[in-house]
Amino acid sequence: MKEKRNRPLWVSLVLLLSLLSIVVAGASLSGREKIFSEAVVGITPSRAAVSGDTTTGCVSPEHRADGKILINVPYISQEGTLPTGCEIVSSTMLLRYYGINTTAEELALRIPRREVRWENGMRTGPHPAEMFAGNPFASASYGCYAPVIAELLNRELENSDLQASAVTGADLNDLINEQVAQGRPVLIWATMDMKASVSGDSWTLDDGSTFTWRKNEHCLVLVGADEQGYYFNDPYQGNGLVHYDRTLVEKRYAELGWQAVVVA
Repeated sequence: MKEKRNRPLWVSLVLLLSLLSIVVAGASLSGREKIFSEAVVGITPSRAAVSGDTTTGCVSPEHRADGKILINVPYISQEGTLPTGCEIVSSTMLLRYYGINTTAEELALRIPRREVRWENGMRTGPHPAEMFAGNPFASASYGCYAPVIAELLNRELENSDLQASAVTGADLNDLINEQVAQGRPVLIWATMDMKASVSGDSWTLDDGSTFTWRKNEHCLVLVGADEQGYYFNDPYQGNGLVHYDRTLVEKRYAELGWQAVVVA
């Protein structure tokens, strides 16, 4: 049997000092992490995923004294993945926010789409409110509108208590107050870098009518607002969290038909 020995006093003092150093260092690190988090994010995450379930509990975003509202939505860039699939990448950010861990590439394979092509001397293609026009994996393509994305999201949300809805004509301030301020990010159709939209290619639809695409069309995730403008998770060129002037955003939003998708 091993002999039990008493520990020398100096060993005990060294161990005690080491323990105190670890506690002080840990407290200092926690403080730095808190400062970093507040500087970069500035908010408490507004959704908490329930383990093993896609249903989440809603936690209101922080409302700042300066009137700023902002919610923390996981960011994904479309660069290197879906160069013309901003709608799909923005949808993926929304799903990640609600605890559904899919990828943009997986969604792109599941979205209904059809190429715009020349047939019998005439350019033909789908209406972007019915399916994705073109190929989101291609560097030159078109896109889709709110009804297509709402349908795509609802297939992904079928095992949750959430539902996506395409809305048209909603005022951005109303979307902030009724959705974002309640912890619900919104998909918005506007333009890339908020540049002016212009008339692009036209093609013939299945019913014989003509559709004209708006160049610079873009889909972003509306995540907040302040007195000067709106905050977005912008998938274009890895832009990250961006802030655009209020009047400019409202103008571009109108140019794309006041389209949005809400999840509640």
